[in-house]
Amino acid sequence: MRSAFCDLPWFATVLFRGYVAYYAVNKDPKYLKAIISKVDHAWNNKDPHGLLNHDWSEARDNTGKPKWLLDEACIAEIYARMAQLKLK
Repeated sequence: MRSAFCDLPWFATVLFRGYVAYYAVNKDPKYLKAIISKVDHAWNNKDPHGLLNHDWSEARDNTGKPKWLLDEACIAEIYARMAQLKLK
């Protein structure tokens, strides 16, 4: 069964920004870790050209579907924000 996750990387990135702000207040990293796990999955399942799937929760896309630059930029922003966090 597939986990519920928004398949819009730009939305997940905006949501991650909000979760970072929320984490600053409550220090509970569970929401951050949920997105981080999807980002890590997407990174580890890039297509043969090194590009990401549009849906970060799916397996590697070997179909050759066109990719969207915004999806690639989103993961860079999230990894940059992750590097600034000091999660417990």
